[in-house]
Amino acid sequence: MEEFLIIIVVVLAIMAFSAHQDIKGLKKRIAALEGGEGVAAPKPRPAARAESFAIAPESEAADTTDDDVEGDIGWASNVAQGPWMRAQASAAAANDAAKRAPVNWEHMLGVRLPVWGGAALLLFAAFLFASYAMEQGIFTPAVRVWACGLGAGVFLAAAVLVRWRGIANNERISGALAAAAIGMGYATCYLATAVFAFWPPLWGAMGSGLVGLLAIAIALVFGRLVLALGLLGGYLAPGFMGELPGDWTLLGYLCTVLVASHAVAAWRGWWTSALLSSGLALLWGLAWGWLSFDLAQWADGLPLTLWLLAVAMVPVAAELIARPAEKPDVMRRDGPVAAAGGAVLMLILLGTEAQAGAPFWPGFVAWLAFLAAASVLRPRRMDLAGVAMAGFVAALVVWREPEPGVRLGVLIPALPILFGAAVFHIVAGRAQRIWASAGVATLMVALLTSLVDLDGWGGARDAPQIWAVICLGLAAAIVGLLLAVRKTSAAEQIAPPLAAGASGLISIAIGLLVEPGYYALSAALQVAGLGLVFWRYRVRTLLYLAIVYVAAYLGLIVLGHAIAVDFAADVARLPYGNFIPVVALDAAPWLTLIVPGLALLSGATLFASAVRDRLIGVIDFVGVLVLALGVHLVIAPLAGDNPVRNVFVYGPLWFPLQLGMAAAALWGAARFERHGLGWAGSIIAVLAGLALVRLAIVPVGDLWPVIEVRGIVVFNLATLTLGLASALLLVIGRLMKPAAGEAGRWAGKGFQALGGITAFVWMLIVIRHGFHPELLQGETLRVERYGYTGGMLAFAFGLLWLGTVRDAQAIRIASLGVALATVGKLFIFDMGGLEGLWRIGSFLGLGLALLAVSWFYARFVFGVSGARTGGGNASGDTAHAPA
Repeated sequence: MEEFLIIIVVVLAIMAFSAHQDIKGLKKRIAALEGGEGVAAPKPRPAARAESFAIAPESEAADTTDDDVEGDIGWASNVAQGPWMRAQASAAAANDAAKRAPVNWEHMLGVRLPVWGGAALLLFAAFLFASYAMEQGIFTPAVRVWACGLGAGVFLAAAVLVRWRGIANNERISGALAAAAIGMGYATCYLATAVFAFWPPLWGAMGSGLVGLLAIAIALVFGRLVLALGLLGGYLAPGFMGELPGDWTLLGYLCTVLVASHAVAAWRGWWTSALLSSGLALLWGLAWGWLSFDLAQWADGLPLTLWLLAVAMVPVAAELIARPAEKPDVMRRDGPVAAAGGAVLMLILLGTEAQAGAPFWPGFVAWLAFLAAASVLRPRRMDLAGVAMAGFVAALVVWREPEPGVRLGVLIPALPILFGAAVFHIVAGRAQRIWASAGVATLMVALLTSLVDLDGWGGARDAPQIWAVICLGLAAAIVGLLLAVRKTSAAEQIAPPLAAGASGLISIAIGLLVEPGYYALSAALQVAGLGLVFWRYRVRTLLYLAIVYVAAYLGLIVLGHAIAVDFAADVARLPYGNFIPVVALDAAPWLTLIVPGLALLSGATLFASAVRDRLIGVIDFVGVLVLALGVHLVIAPLAGDNPVRNVFVYGPLWFPLQLGMAAAALWGAARFERHGLGWAGSIIAVLAGLALVRLAIVPVGDLWPVIEVRGIVVFNLATLTLGLASALLLVIGRLMKPAAGEAGRWAGKGFQALGGITAFVWMLIVIRHGFHPELLQGETLRVERYGYTGGMLAFAFGLLWLGTVRDAQAIRIASLGVALATVGKLFIFDMGGLEGLWRIGSFLGLGLALLAVSWFYARFVFGVSGARTGGGNASGDTAHAPA
C-alpha cells in the first residue's frame, strides 16, 4: 500500500499546483482591479439549471475566469446548443468577462479551494478504505483491485453527471472528480501488476496507457489537470513492463501519446501542457538514446531516429495548424522551437558518436527539410528556418573528425535546403538583410569547418590550391549574384552581407595560397575587405563584424605563438586546435604581423573615410602596434647577443622606423581625428625613447663602452641612427603637445628634451669615432679633449641660435647649461695637464666664447643696441625688452 500512497501523493501535489495557479491568477486580477480598472456589477445567475454537458472555454485565459462568469457563458451556450453540445467561447470574450467579474477572498476560499480539497479527501478516503480492508482481510486481493477500478469508474461517472446536470461550479467540481478517477485508474493498474501480480507487466503497461489516452481524450471536457495526469501516466506506462517492448511497438505507442496530447493542447490552446508533453517525450528520447548509444546499423537506429523526428515535428505541426492569434503567448511561440532544438541536439550527439551506418545524420537532414518547409508554408513562423540554420551550424561545430563521405552526404542536401528557404523569404520581402546574412554565415561556417575537418583527406593543408579555387569560385558566384540583383528592390538590403561574404572568401583564398591553414592572416585581410564594403554601403553592422575579426586575429596569433613555443601545447589538442595557426611570431613576422598590420590599417582607413566612430580607433590601435611589433621582430636578429655593442648596426633601421611610425601615427591622429592612432603612436614613441636611452645614451656615460660604429667620420651609422632619431623625437614632441592638453604639452617637452640629448650624444660619439674608429676604444688624447670642449661650445651656440630663431626660452636656457658645463669641463678636466701657451690659449678661447654668448644674447634676444642716443648711458643699454 505504500506504492498506492505515493500515487495519491503525486495526484495531490498536482492538485495543489493547480490550486496555486488559481490563487496566482486571482492575485493578478486583484492587483489589476486595485490599479483602477473599472468593474461592472455581476450579472445575476439564471435560476434555471443548465441541462447540458459543457466543454470548458477554449483558451488558457478562459480557465482563469471567475465561476460566475463561466456559469453565465456556459448557461447561454447551453440554452443555445442543447445537451452534450457547447460553443467554444473566444479568448477575447473570456478576458472581457474576467474584467467584469467581482473578485474577493471569500469567493476564492469558498468556491475554488474546496473543490481540490474535496477531491484530495476523496482519494485519501479511498486509500484509507483500501488499507483498512487489507488489514482486516475483508476482501480478497482480486476484489480490492476491482474495487479500486470500480471507484475510478464511479468518480468518472460522477464527473460526467456533475457536468451534465450543470450544477454551480460544475466545471471545476467535474474536473476534480475526473482527476481523481484518472488517479484511481492508474492505481488499479499498479495494484494489479506490481502489488498483487494479477496481471503480467504487459497488461499493466497497456492498462496504464489506456488510462493515459482516456485522460488525454476527456481533457477536452474536464480541463488541463486531467491532461497533465494523462501525460504522466501515458509516458510512464511502458516502465511498468518487466522489459521495454520492441522498438517499433514502443515507437507506435509513444507517437500515439505525443500526437494525441498535442492535438488536445492545440485545440484548447494549452501550450504549457504541450510543452510538458514535449519535455516528457525528450526524456524518453534521452533514455532511449542512452540505451542505444553504440548503434551502428541503419535498422537498429531507425526507430529512435523516427521518434526524435516526431518529437521535433509534432509540436511544430500542432502550432502551425492551430488557429492563428494576433499575439501568441510565449509558450506557443517558443515551445515548438524548444522541442525541435532538443530533438536535433540528440540527433547530433548520436550522429557524432555512432558509426557511419546509423541513420541519425539522414534524420538530421530530414529535420532541416521539415523546418525549412514549415517556414515556407507558414511565413509567420519563418523563424523555424533560422532554427534549422542554427542547428546546422551547431552540427558542423560539434561534429569533429567526421567520415568524409558522411560529411559530404550531409552538406550536399543541407545547403540547398537552407539556402532555398532563405531565398524564398528574401524574394517575399521578409527580413531580407537578416536572411542574406544568415545564408552567408552558414556558407562560411560550412566552408571553414570543412577545411579543417577534411584535413588529411583533401583539406586545406593537402590541397590548398583546390580549396583556394573553390573559395574564389564561390566569391565570383556571389559577385555575379550582386550584379544580377543590383537593379532590384532587394539589392539595397542583401548587397552588404553578400559583398562581405565575397570579401571573406577572397581573404580565405589568399590565406590558403600564402600559408595553408593560417587563418589569422585571413581574419586580418577580411577587416580590410569589410572596410571596403563599408565604404560602399555604409552599414554599421560591418564595423561591428570587423571588430570581431580583429579579436579573432589577435586570439589566433597569441595562441599560435604560445603553442609554437610550448607555452600552451595542450591547446593544440582541443577540438578546434586545427584552426589555430601554430607559428611563432618571430619565425614569420611578415606573415604574422606586418602584412596583417597593414591590412588592419587599410581597413580602418576605409572605415574612417566613411564615418567617425570610436570603434575604428580599436582597429587603428591594434594595427599600428602589430605593425611596430612586426618591424621589431624583423630587425631584432641584427642585435645579436650584445645589443649595446651592435646598437649602430640595427639602430639605423630600428630607431628611425619605430620613431617614424610613432610620428606618422601622431600626425594621422591630429590630422584626421583618429584617436586610436594617437594612443598607439604615443606608446610606440615611449617604448622607442626608452630603448634609445637604454641602448645608446646611458652606455656613453661609461666613457667609453665597446660600440661598433661603421663608416667614416661624421658619415657613419651613428649619424644615421642618432641624427634621424633626434629629428624624429623633436617632431614627435611637437605633434604631441596639442594632442592631450596639459599632459600632452609636458610629454612633448620631454620628447624634445630627449631629442636634444640624443643630438648631444651623437656629437660626442662622432668626435670619439674620429679619434678611435675601432669600437671607440683607446686612450683619450689631449687634442680629443679639446675636441669635446669645442664641440660642446658649438652645440651651445647652436642651441642658442635655435632658441632665438624659434623664440623658445627653454632651448636658450639649455644652451646656457651646455655652456656652463663646458666651462666646468675646462676647469676640472682640461686645465689639469696644460702649461704655457696651451693654458693661455684655452682661457683666451673660452673667454672670447663667453663674450660672444653675451653679445648674442644682448643683440638678438633682448634687443640691446650698441649705438649711442641722446638719452643713452655709457654702457649703451637703450632697450631691455625680451624677445
